[in-house]
Amino acid sequence: MNKQKNTDIKTKRPSLSAVICDLDGVLTDTETLFLAAINQLLSDENFQTLKFEEARQLVGLDNESIWKQLNRLRGLGLSMEEYTQRIDLLARDRFEKDLVPIPGAIDFLSKVREMKIPLALATSADRDRALLRLRLMDIETMFDAIITRNEVKIAKPDPSIYIEASRQIGVEPSLCLAIEDSRVGMESARSAGMYTIAVKTVWSTPDDFEASNDVVDKLADIDLPALFPSNIPNINSFASGETK
Repeated sequence: MNKQKNTDIKTKRPSLSAVICDLDGVLTDTETLFLAAINQLLSDENFQTLKFEEARQLVGLDNESIWKQLNRLRGLGLSMEEYTQRIDLLARDRFEKDLVPIPGAIDFLSKVREMKIPLALATSADRDRALLRLRLMDIETMFDAIITRNEVKIAKPDPSIYIEASRQIGVEPSLCLAIEDSRVGMESARSAGMYTIAVKTVWSTPDDFEASNDVVDKLADIDLPALFPSNIPNINSFASGETK
């Protein structure tokens, strides 16, 4: 793993007991599909589609925040209810055709389970949206707890969702490893007091990782035995093999 060069953040690895990960961008490239759906909606409404830097501003946000940003960027003019209904239809069509786990995601989750490490999901997506994505990838049952935007009053970057995730799995926040890909997600996890690893994506820049303790290119680069040495005896003979 590549150490995050930030003198304001302690990078010494603590003793960890649980994994809490984000969904979109960490386990599947939802952002690319969802942003394509947003651009389709904008085009249908005769608005200019989002440029790359504009699209990046939406990564990691919850539904209401995305709607507000689109109104700010393009003056979309749709109510949140109408926007939600239409974007859900456009996105669902893309998800059902093209949504797949990021290479290595299934292997990573399987290794966490094999090591008997408590595992939770903390996503800004609404519950119905999150469960659809998990079911399409057939990974819904891999988590001990699934916390979505519906379970907290305030979205990321507020720490509420990570605090709630740690509560549901019964592990103190300071003993949790949080895996994120967006700036708002990393700020949320760090504010909750968690050790945070950032996973690079096509939508991220080095500035996004300022709140993380460590940065990796892909999930497979996260050294679980090093982070969870007390769980090593639980590994029965995890085969790396072909990533899924």
